[in-house]
Amino acid sequence: MSIDADQHVASQSSPLFSFAVIGDTHLNPDDAQNTSPWRTNRLANGRTAFVVSELNRARPSFVVHLGDIVHPLPADPRQKIAAMSAKRLFAGLNCPLHFVPGNHDVGDKPLDWMPADCVSEGSIVSYRQTFGPDWYAFDYGGCRFVAINSSLLNSGLSLEAEQKTWIEAELARNKGRRIFLFTHYPPYVARPDESSHYDNIDEPGRSWLLDLITRCRVEALFAGHVHNFFYNVHAAITHCYVLPSVTSLRQDYAEFFRVGPADEYGRNDAAKLGFFIVDVYPDNHLAHFVRTQGATCEDTQAQARATFERPIGSPVGVHLRHAWAEEIELPYNGPLDELSRKRVRNDYGLLALWDLGIRHLRVPSSDLRDEPLRSRMTDLRRLGLKFTVFTFGEPDNTTLELMAAHRIYVHGWEIIAPAHRLLRVIESVRGRASHVPPIWFSKLGSHNETADSGKPFDHATRLAFEPDDEDELAELCAAAEKFDRLQGFVFKIDFDESIHASVQRIADLSRRINVRATIGVKLAPVRSAGPPPGEHAVANRVAEAAVCAWWNPQLQFFLDTFQEIDRGYYMRPGLVDRRCNPALAGNVFRRLHLMLARLEPLGALCETAKDGWRGLALQAKSGAGFLWFPEHEQEPGTEWGTATPVCEPEIAHGPIRGPWIEFTPSREYQSRLDRP
Repeated sequence: MSIDADQHVASQSSPLFSFAVIGDTHLNPDDAQNTSPWRTNRLANGRTAFVVSELNRARPSFVVHLGDIVHPLPADPRQKIAAMSAKRLFAGLNCPLHFVPGNHDVGDKPLDWMPADCVSEGSIVSYRQTFGPDWYAFDYGGCRFVAINSSLLNSGLSLEAEQKTWIEAELARNKGRRIFLFTHYPPYVARPDESSHYDNIDEPGRSWLLDLITRCRVEALFAGHVHNFFYNVHAAITHCYVLPSVTSLRQDYAEFFRVGPADEYGRNDAAKLGFFIVDVYPDNHLAHFVRTQGATCEDTQAQARATFERPIGSPVGVHLRHAWAEEIELPYNGPLDELSRKRVRNDYGLLALWDLGIRHLRVPSSDLRDEPLRSRMTDLRRLGLKFTVFTFGEPDNTTLELMAAHRIYVHGWEIIAPAHRLLRVIESVRGRASHVPPIWFSKLGSHNETADSGKPFDHATRLAFEPDDEDELAELCAAAEKFDRLQGFVFKIDFDESIHASVQRIADLSRRINVRATIGVKLAPVRSAGPPPGEHAVANRVAEAAVCAWWNPQLQFFLDTFQEIDRGYYMRPGLVDRRCNPALAGNVFRRLHLMLARLEPLGALCETAKDGWRGLALQAKSGAGFLWFPEHEQEPGTEWGTATPVCEPEIAHGPIRGPWIEFTPSREYQSRLDRP
């Protein structure tokens, strides 16, 4: 993606064209001849066949394969058999396919400690005879697409110099055009100056390539090899994507997650398998990850598991309680990196945000003070992500300077203070905050408030306003009069409170005192000792918050929280699990937003009921309908023939206990749907 991606897409009816990128299929000679010790590799051929069928449904203009087409290495006599099998499998693709050579196809990059044979002129000749040229370029839609043989870099072979001369001339000749570059090895995974390891291009080839793509302003670089997802912006110019495999993960990266590994020690973490579809617009591109869930064509549910609908920029944000750009050192544990530690950043949270269409993020000011995280915020702003940063108490001059210096990519500043100090904080900030991001004020509750309410005391911090705080808020508004940086106040809706009813009260209060509101929707119980709610209860709550957000665009919503917390005090269910894979609530969130974005809401939401189900009546330009939530764990009966579940049965892992949606399109909207 690029800067202001959401706004750009909103102004475009459709992209100029779309292409797909896949990687690391690791095909075997056939299903029975698995040349790997890993059980997952036996699925490679079937999973790739499913990808081919899905690509035919997606109908991209062309496909680029980032290498490691086959699994047997060049020295293995079975490689030729696997290559022929790959050619037959990809012959079923209904669009042009462009191959990029991987290390399993032509040999490893040249280092003494590499565990297999290095690239050679003989292996390249064999590759060319089967798959075609190993470096080349082509035009499409006014853009230039360049593929290189990254195994050759630093090899010392005569072909290396020949390719370097060609790349330099090719990029220089097309400077000023939109260039997309494809390579198997990525130049780097986390940092341009990272040490050499199995998963990057070594020096001096790395610096040579990076300097070249910077000078020629390459728009995007796509790489494979690592079997995991990474995203970087190089030199504030080039969007660098490292793609997961479509068949298996590299299980050494399961160290990212503070939870036990997925199937086969992390290698079969199927929710992370998939490919990219890239939509190209007149002045930018949007890359969209398609999760294939490791499906094969024999899987009866396969067609329901891959969706090509692009994620919609959601009006709902999330709390990022977990580290969202954490770098860790993987243990030196072979068979690939036995001689050094590899420092990498976990980008799976980013991929999940991206996939769910979430753009608004809430983080503490310590993230902004941390230089690596601050740099990462700059990168993610290019994806259209917007950060709300919160601080506590009266801000000092250093904090004010920090906020002013970075207001370009800080979307909002939430200042939290005890209720009795808020007036003083507002007075202090009003005279010193002329060049900071828009400010939201939130209050820190006290145990006295809990005692006065009659509720049992809980040793926990309580933040934000409630609709009953109208007098207090009116006084604060009067004190903040003519304070142009004031954006509004932060409210909360506890788990035991109705979202729709609470939103109505907050919206009414907001209108009466003429102030904007941000609403934090809790997905965890009020008391820290309480058990976490079930996944269906959380999914229903997320769905209700999403609908309220679309029908109340004057309000900002944040779900608390994004990634589940399954230890500590508050057990907080989230949109994604501990491995950053979508939970049931996340899948409901994504599908519902895709539906709601097309409805063009009208009027106010109204509550209704039917056969033990609670519903929200939806009025929109495109039609009318209901979103239904069960009051008990049940499914609709046969008389509910017009309602459909927001999530599929295989995602719900059993009976679907809401939400269900029932919608009748208007005649005008239906005619648009029927139009060819």
